[in-house]
Parts: sequence; structure tokens; C-alpha cells
Amino acid sequence: MVGRDAEAGGIAKNGAKLVNAVACAQVPKITVIIG
Repeated sequence: MVGRDAEAGGIAKNGAKLVNAVACAQVPKITVIIG
């Protein structure tokens, strides 16, 4: 069973990947916030 800590860690890791991808993108940036 995956715990809350593991889930939060995965979210943080994926968020970091997203931030890195947006920062490195050479195209106009469109921010989409889902929540």
C-alpha cells in the first residue's frame, strides 16, 4: 500500500520536472493550473 509520504514525494518530483521543463522551453509559455 502506497503511503501519503510516498504520494507527496511523487507529486513533488513530478512538479520539479514540470518546472524544469517550463524553464528550459524555448517556446512561448502557457500556464495551466488544474485544481
